Amino acid sequence: MLINELKQQQQQQNSPVPLTTSLFELYLADNSLGNFDIFGSICQLEELRVLNLSDNYLVEVPSSIGKLKNLLKVSYLINSIHHYK
Repeated sequence: MLINELKQQQQQQNSPVPLTTSLFELYLADNSLGNFDIFGSICQLEELRVLNLSDNYLVEVPSSIGKLKNLLKVSYLINSIHHYK
């Protein structure tokens, strides 16, 4: 429910969702994500180690995900990913 509230706030304010750079784990599974650039914000999480984006509407994974040097585990299950940029 929290991510839906953040998405609504972002749409109303037309600004990126604020995230802390010291976050270690981010679970965004089953949130209908896909039509806005979540990776721009996620890639600012320099300390991120676990990222779960399962069961969303993602169609691609941009190369910017490679900026997350501490990332150990990523889950993209149940998405419509066709390619990696």
